[in-house]
Amino acid sequence: MKNWIGHILFLLCMGFAFHARAVTYLTQEQALALAFERPAETRRHELIFDDAHRKEIESRLDEKIEQRGVLAFTGCLKAGGGHGVVMFDAVIGKHEPIDYMMVLDGEGKVRFIEVLVYRESQGGEVRRKNWRQQFADKSEKVPPDHEKNITNISGATLSCRHITEGARKLLAIANVYADELGVKKEK
Repeated sequence: MKNWIGHILFLLCMGFAFHARAVTYLTQEQALALAFERPAETRRHELIFDDAHRKEIESRLDEKIEQRGVLAFTGCLKAGGGHGVVMFDAVIGKHEPIDYMMVLDGEGKVRFIEVLVYRESQGGEVRRKNWRQQFADKSEKVPPDHEKNITNISGATLSCRHITEGARKLLAIANVYADELGVKKEK
């Protein structure tokens, strides 16, 4: 009986340890190097939402946001991408935050999304390139939609849904701050 209880306690401890893991795939510096030709020449933008900007973002999303702001960088994108924007954000997966970045070109279209830190015990498949590639060329005019143009991954449904919603939110923010970020405004 004692041995059986010991095994249960061990498995419970392993479950908590497994759940609490965080995998860092990219630091902010590595992410910027992945996106920009000359990361040292980027310009940092701390987009803090005042009431007017918040109302415009919420109007574009047709929902309330709790977030106070977003960190963005502008500069020359790699692979002849011209001027572009990198935006950093975090969304909740199932229980834990997922840190990610979205890279936009000067037209305000998504070039790519990268998952920086994943903390959930399941659903890490959102880091797969073929899933993330679905976001390419999405814009506020043709936004990512979890039920229409972004496929779900079984076992990662909430992570898929929340990253998709986060990307849609960042596209709205980029359009509200288009002049400051140097991207083409849509709508």
